[in-house]
Amino acid sequence: MTERDGKSIGHRGHNGHPYIVPWGFGRLLQHVRNVWTNPSVTCDHRDLSIVVTENGYAEQDEGDLPLETIVNDENRQHYFDSYIHELVQARKAGIPVAGYFGWSLLEWVTDTSMR
Repeated sequence: MTERDGKSIGHRGHNGHPYIVPWGFGRLLQHVRNVWTNPSVTCDHRDLSIVVTENGYAEQDEGDLPLETIVNDENRQHYFDSYIHELVQARKAGIPVAGYFGWSLLEWVTDTSMR
């Protein structure tokens, strides 16, 4: 789904990466809690925690943007601000999030002359 009520659900990421949809992340954390970490539904009744890994955002055609735009990186700032906000709200609601890891600092280089 890329639209809701005729409006884009969020800013689109690069080359098929997901849109920025923080409310969807919040709902996903709730779903994972309900299905996998809720002691009343797990088979051995032990508490399990959620660890979010490799979470991040790829800017559409970032290599073609002006250097100032790349350095300022407002869309990625918005992404992390809004997603971490949803994660904090989930923790406040009792969802057992034990860890969060953004993408690593090392990225795949698409320019073959740099490999």
